[in-house]
Amino acid sequence: LAAAVAVVVAGGGIAGWQLLQPRAQQQELAGALDRIQGASDVQRVAPAAGASAELAGTTLVYSASQQEAVVTADDASAPGEERVYAVWRVEEDGGVQLASTFTEGGTVIDGGVDDAVTIAVTVEPEDPGTLPTTPVVAQYELVG
Repeated sequence: LAAAVAVVVAGGGIAGWQLLQPRAQQQELAGALDRIQGASDVQRVAPAAGASAELAGTTLVYSASQQEAVVTADDASAPGEERVYAVWRVEEDGGVQLASTFTEGGTVIDGGVDDAVTIAVTVEPEDPGTLPTTPVVAQYELVG
């Protein structure tokens, strides 16, 4: 009986942590969005034509002076079981770097948009590699 109680308590702790995880991500996203929107150089970019229906309503919001960027995806559906949206920073020389991942709500882009000309999103396994393995489902062209 004690072992069963320990498993239930441990499981409850994990479930509680999993419930808090999205809240922490939402708070991080909201904080970054507030900082970016307060900047004088804030830019909002809709995905280029051809974005998947799931990501058509998303927006890239960024500020070069704040060195921060987010993808807002409030209405996007989850990418599927054991899949994530992978956000890639594409540089002028063609270099690609994984900048972040998310399943819903959006994400803060690690490192902002420095040296990037495009932000691209693909659907990848939960632990994406260093390069995209699937077609781009949304692409945001950076302004100036």
